[in-house]
Amino acid sequence: MPEPPRPAIISHRGLCRTKPRARRIGENTIPAFAAGIAALELLGFPASIEFDVRRTRDGRLVVIHDRTRRLPADVPLLTEVLDAFASAELHVEVKEPGIAGEVKRLLLDRGLQNRAIVSSFAWRELPPVAPELRFALTSALPTRRMVRAAAASGAWAIHPDHRRTTRTLVEAAHDAGLRVNAWTVNTPRAYARMRRLGVDAVFSDNPYLLVGR
Repeated sequence: MPEPPRPAIISHRGLCRTKPRARRIGENTIPAFAAGIAALELLGFPASIEFDVRRTRDGRLVVIHDRTRRLPADVPLLTEVLDAFASAELHVEVKEPGIAGEVKRLLLDRGLQNRAIVSSFAWRELPPVAPELRFALTSALPTRRMVRAAAASGAWAIHPDHRRTTRTLVEAAHDAGLRVNAWTVNTPRAYARMRRLGVDAVFSDNPYLLVGR
């Protein structure tokens, strides 16, 4: 029986870890995204980045994972990331309710509908981005219910925690016509397991940790 193809790698918040358990440094910044894309290209993978979007008090959409009272100086606007990396596959995670519509508008204004996938843990935020944009349901506790909800809502993919991803889940998703992109994979062993399960892609803080230079 032939070995399954190796999963694609998506640069998770850009290249932001030097070791699997090291602290993330410079995540969700322009330099991290550029480094992540450079690593993927060197390793023979298509350019693909994932990032988080929130709204500031003054109404701007910014790329940052955690809520904060004071924005770091290197936090980019969503528009800056979209313009800088328009040729990459863009996985846009919506972190707050009520912003998916504006995210959709910015993506469509730039003609990125074929390069963008919008995701969220808040599943009810996602269907309005369709049919122009693809979307994916994210979960830390993936189950068959997740697959059913994704299929019923017209999702393109599910994004499960890799530690809870099983062959049964992957097969159910594929049978429903869904891709499976697992997060966050930072070791060769975990990457090999995702390959055995037939996962389509993995999110990683550093592609070199999975494949090596």
